[in-house]
Amino acid sequence: MLKPLSKNRLKFYQKLNQKKYRDQEKLYLISGLRAVQSALENDKDNCIELIFEESKEELLLNLETSLVKQQSTVSSKDFKSLSDEKSPQGICLVAKKPTTDFELNKIKNGPILFLDRISDPGNLGTIIRSAAWFGIGAVLLSPGSADPFQPKVVRASVGAINVVQIFEEVGIRKLEQIKSQKDFSFFATDVSGGTELSSTKFNKTTLLMFGSEAHGLANEYKNLADSKLLIKKIGNGESLNVANAAAIIMYQATINK
Repeated sequence: MLKPLSKNRLKFYQKLNQKKYRDQEKLYLISGLRAVQSALENDKDNCIELIFEESKEELLLNLETSLVKQQSTVSSKDFKSLSDEKSPQGICLVAKKPTTDFELNKIKNGPILFLDRISDPGNLGTIIRSAAWFGIGAVLLSPGSADPFQPKVVRASVGAINVVQIFEEVGIRKLEQIKSQKDFSFFATDVSGGTELSSTKFNKTTLLMFGSEAHGLANEYKNLADSKLLIKKIGNGESLNVANAAAIIMYQATINK
């Protein structure tokens, strides 16, 4: 029988829906069964407390709950205050935020990604999810990007946030360090005239750069590119969603090297 979550802890966890408290407390919330399962499987040492909506305790059967010492229940009303989902599944996990400070010695052979001002949480979470699928070594986020630990990003990543190394506040100087000291080749997307993707050869030290749909890749980053890529349009449409374009290029970069 699970114990009810105390009112004080409920109020404390509710604050984690705000970035300043996530940063201050070094904690974040993971909601949804699949995302919680991924965290327990891949990042169990950082799992703090499982919280279930009353009457949803049957979800325990799908989890290795022995990995988390603290387990509690809350009312349906209180659970909705922890989750911004329209139809929450009734399970969430409080987890420690991993450090996202950039360290050059943590940059291993690629491919790795650099995302410039991807502010849409759904796009960012989907790109992180694809990065995990294709075995991408790291995702670097420029200043002005969405917080990767906000609930919508975490949910869109479907647990991949727990398996991909993420670095925040990566600007031009840090990219220049990677280029000069790690000998990475930089590739940028360019719809106006890059090399067709199927003709591009990648290598083990590849950095793929993507800009937001609203702003594109900033010129200071684009100027670092050794090559520019183009996904050939076969049918109709103005452009590809950035998450779709990133997935296509990640696939090519991992098999064509």
